[in-house]
Amino acid sequence: MILPALVILSCLILYILSYYKNVSRYPKGPLPLPLIGNLHQIEIYKTHLYLERLSKIYGPVFTVFLPKPTVVITDFDAVKEALLKKGSDFAGRPVGYPDVAFQSFKNGGIIFSQGENWMEQRRTSLHILRDLGLGKNVVEQQVLRSVDEFLHQLEAEADKDHVDFRWPIQLCVANVITEILFGYHHDYNNCEEFKRIAEIVRNVVGGVRSHKMIYFAQQFPIIAKIPFVSRFGAGQIMTEAEKVKLYVRSEVDKHIREYDSNSQAETFVHGYLSEMARVGRRLSYEQLIDIAVDFFLAGMETT
Repeated sequence: MILPALVILSCLILYILSYYKNVSRYPKGPLPLPLIGNLHQIEIYKTHLYLERLSKIYGPVFTVFLPKPTVVITDFDAVKEALLKKGSDFAGRPVGYPDVAFQSFKNGGIIFSQGENWMEQRRTSLHILRDLGLGKNVVEQQVLRSVDEFLHQLEAEADKDHVDFRWPIQLCVANVITEILFGYHHDYNNCEEFKRIAEIVRNVVGGVRSHKMIYFAQQFPIIAKIPFVSRFGAGQIMTEAEKVKLYVRSEVDKHIREYDSNSQAETFVHGYLSEMARVGRRLSYEQLIDIAVDFFLAGMETT
């Protein structure tokens, strides 16, 4: 009995020493604990305030362990140096939960991809958007049209003293995105399916922010496969995210059926199909789906 206990104790001591040796490699921050990092200190619903307090203690660059080591940059000059002057050094993305939830395949799309594929999808997307009028009056007119519809919807409200702005504003933003992607607008009075999907996005993003188990799944992916844990964490988010991907895929598929290779592309989906036929390399149907999901998330999650 003594020998196994000594072996276990020795292994535990070696693990702790190795853990804190690894911690010392990162910018100084609050002292983490093995396995759980700083999760015991974080107020999950007020993470931004927690990080703000740490910046006053440890300076503009520090590390928190979630339990995965995460370097936080809070100073404008430091952010500028990292993302602009040394952008290629900081262009990587975390691989795992929850980022993979909205990808159809590994390293798909733009938001959650990295490396050569990220550069190619970003370059192609910007090229298509410029052809569609990004930075010109064309997109400006699309935005103004959505704003005009939004204002008309507010005017139509019977009780102007009690107006729920959340859905009208969300639809206003969504209509700009769907017009760019698919060439249509949602009808304010007939958009129940969109509301359902937008609510799922809101719940998924809220779930990522409110479940500490998600952070554990980032560091220890096997946790996401444990049934009970999965139900209330990563697995639930993956299930809900799949509904969003299926919705976007169905919209892309409907719009693909309207594609005419002999006509000038007037939407992002048609423009991407044209680029697929012209370039081919790294451009695919699945990439198109993931990019469309990225567009959708960018509008829904930030509204």
